[in-house]
Order: sequence, then structure tokens, then C-alpha cells
Amino acid sequence: MTEVMRYDLDRDTDEICADMVPADGGRYVESTDFDRVTAERDGLQLLLNQRDEQVESLEQQREAELRNGQDMQQRLTAADERWDELVSAVRSINRSPHYMVKAIDDDQPQYRQRKEWIDWVLELCDAAPTSTERSNKDYAIEHAEYMAKSADDVLGKFQAYGLALLAVDEGGDDGEGELLENIDSARGDLQESLVDLRSMVYEFRKRSAKTR
Repeated sequence: MTEVMRYDLDRDTDEICADMVPADGGRYVESTDFDRVTAERDGLQLLLNQRDEQVESLEQQREAELRNGQDMQQRLTAADERWDELVSAVRSINRSPHYMVKAIDDDQPQYRQRKEWIDWVLELCDAAPTSTERSNKDYAIEHAEYMAKSADDVLGKFQAYGLALLAVDEGGDDGEGELLENIDSARGDLQESLVDLRSMVYEFRKRSAKTR
């Protein structure tokens, strides 16, 4: 923050027309200096308020994405249950001697099954999820975790940026150049982390859309 000149009243002069004399520990400042410093302070406070709103928005976004990840985990659990039901149904096939039938020109026995049982198994097959190695849901859940970690990184970088701003506000002119460099560095780190977060959100949404 730029320098503010301080003054005291010269008590040796008439009180009505007392002169203002520069003093390091003076109790008075010129109105222009006071207005300028007040505007700088209000500007910094406004910036901090905006950053607080951004942090809150990021927190809400992070919580929403985590809920999406939890929802997908529930759907994966339901898919696993359907697979278990299908396996259980297939294992209930009639294969005891009582149901065995000999067919002409077939040296292997056949087993009678009720039509409703066959229809039930086929319905389970239709409801069972189809996948190869990893499903789109698996990838979406994985990227939801990446996205949450990236959001945590953004919050940490934003806090560092806010502390750098406060250091300038409270530090006066001492080491002002270094403090301003710290602000630029913290701002750059924050911008990079925001770019990473946008990338993680894009990857998550791309894979999440394929699960619907």
C-alpha cells in the first residue's frame, strides 16, 4: 500500500490557524490520503468478498460432484446385485435325473425347463449390465475422485492468494515489492489450479454422460 503522510499540529502557533507539520507518529492525515487509503482498503475487502463467494461456489460444486459419484456408486452396486441374481438364476436350472430327457440322435441328456423360468432368466440377462474390462461408470467414479482432489487444490491455492493480499494490506511499505511478487505468484498458482479443475470437470462430465 502506498505511503500515507502523517502530521501533528504545531502547538506553538495560534490554535485557530495551527500549522500541520510532518511527524512519523502523527495523529492526522490529509483528507486526500485518507480517502485514497479507504478506497484501497474497500477495494481489497471487495476482492476478498468475491474470492469468498468463489470458494463457497467451488465447495458447492465439489459437494455436488461427490454426490454424483456416490449416486454412480449406488448404481454400480445395483448392477452387481443384478449380476448376482442372474448367476443365481442360472444355477437353479433343472438338471436332476427327474428332468432328464433323451433326444433322438443325441448322446447327451437334455433337461426340461418351464417356460416361465426361461423367460425369467432372459429378463435377467436383458437387465444385466454389459461391460468389457471397465465400464463408463467405473471411469466416471475414478474421475470424480480426481475432480475432488483438484477442487481441494484450488481451495488451498485460493487461501494462499488471500493471505498474500492481506500481507500487502497489513505490511505497509516494508518489503512492498516482494509482497506484490508474492501476490502475482499466488495468483498464477490459483489460475493454474482452476485450469486443472476445469479439465477434471470436463473429463468427469464426458464419462458421466455415457452412463445415462
